[in-house]
Amino acid sequence: GRTARFTYGYRRLSVLAALISSGILLGGSLWVLLEAIPRLWNPEAVKAEGMIVFALVGILANGLAFWRLHGGLGPAERAARLHLLEDVMGWVAVLVGSVVIAFTGWHWLDPVLSIGITAYILWNVFLNIKSFGAILLQGVPDSIPQEALMRTLREVEGVEDLHDVHIWTLDSQNHVMSLHVLLAQAHMSAEALQDLKSRLKALIHDCGIQHVTLELEYPGEVCAGCESIPLG
Repeated sequence: GRTARFTYGYRRLSVLAALISSGILLGGSLWVLLEAIPRLWNPEAVKAEGMIVFALVGILANGLAFWRLHGGLGPAERAARLHLLEDVMGWVAVLVGSVVIAFTGWHWLDPVLSIGITAYILWNVFLNIKSFGAILLQGVPDSIPQEALMRTLREVEGVEDLHDVHIWTLDSQNHVMSLHVLLAQAHMSAEALQDLKSRLKALIHDCGIQHVTLELEYPGEVCAGCESIPLG
């Protein structure tokens, strides 16, 4: 919930948790690479039968947990799914590798599979960190059609122009927008102003933005402290 100090609540704790989880995945993946790469030249013998049993248990347990998190869109859920996916794929690689090793004796296959799975996980960690970084830097969410929204708002009767527009997201799901609207007429009734605000907010909400702060300005009014940002 919201507090006097944290007026948006604690939604971004999920982003922080996701960054920490991604950092752990990054460190773990690098450790796996450091262990696996030297074994390409010096393969170690493994007990394939025991690996098969552990792999089946690992796939079942982690696969069930991954399925339960399926559909979560928040940063924390995405990071947790990636961590579980790493575990599932790792156990699948162990299962496949142990079966092949049991029949062929190709012990070099174990580090090859480890490196392949780890490379895949590292790529997804990079994409997640990039996404979380955009949230922390308050970038416009990819799901928001910013240029189309600006054109639509400018076409509303009674609007002369828009400026000091900011669009960001709290946690990739809850989006926020603030903007100043320059009125086309200096004299508008209270009812007309209220109607204009309602129409603008409805258009903004239709684009998936939940929280809107909208300021109306009259022609000739000086906007002190407004930032000049290209709006497209």
